[in-house]
Amino acid sequence: MSDQNDNKVDQPVAVAKAKYSPFALAALPLSLLGIMLFIIELDIGFLFVLLALVLSLIGFVQIYLSKGTRKGNGMLISVLAIVAIAVLIPAQGKVRPVAYTMVCGSNLSGIDKAMLSYQNDYNEKMPTAQRWCDLLVSFADVSPSQFVCKATDCRKGESSYAMNKYIADPNLSGVPADIVVLFETDAGREPHNPPYAIGANDGNIVEINNIPVVVRGPSLDPNRWNQVGGPEILVTTHHKPEGSNILFGSGECRFVPKDQIGSLRWKP
Repeated sequence: MSDQNDNKVDQPVAVAKAKYSPFALAALPLSLLGIMLFIIELDIGFLFVLLALVLSLIGFVQIYLSKGTRKGNGMLISVLAIVAIAVLIPAQGKVRPVAYTMVCGSNLSGIDKAMLSYQNDYNEKMPTAQRWCDLLVSFADVSPSQFVCKATDCRKGESSYAMNKYIADPNLSGVPADIVVLFETDAGREPHNPPYAIGANDGNIVEINNIPVVVRGPSLDPNRWNQVGGPEILVTTHHKPEGSNILFGSGECRFVPKDQIGSLRWKP
């Protein structure tokens, strides 16, 4: 009897293979769906991300208490990373408009310096109103990109800005400090449905008789360049909160909120 017991071989105990936590399996696709909805700016994506977060937390608890019968920690960590990205997307959406507003103001400040340079070279006169964009590109070393506010659908070779018609053509140094010189506009913008592609060379600079000239082919709005006007063509919808970047006679460029636009000075 003892020999028979000695000859017995201990059989290995079968270990159940760990299965994925159903909470982990559900949380991952929900988080991916949520972030896709965030990217296309649908607020309902927040609900999917929130649900994925709750499921992932439950999944972590389930795996911890399962004593090895459940797995999916790696999947749940991926869910948390996706949730973190989803949290950052709205924050980025708030930062981008502020950055566009600042770059737009920087564009106007650069154009102001170019106008001063032009004035110094051409008998203390401002560029002729009907050709002010062309003249600054040709004779004041301004890039066509500087006329484009990134918060708009304006393209290189078009202008997001207009010159105040009431001060067009005089000596810039004689313009009162608080008067509007340049401002944001959509004047000349034409609807295109569907949008057409910009020409290969449109917006680029070529030299004609050694003078830089902007190529403005048929793909660009013909009147969205060299704009001149008054408060009737000023727009405040390019930025959030609404308002407009304004270049004043003093050389100061300032963002003016929508509720203060009515107090701007247009006439000398």
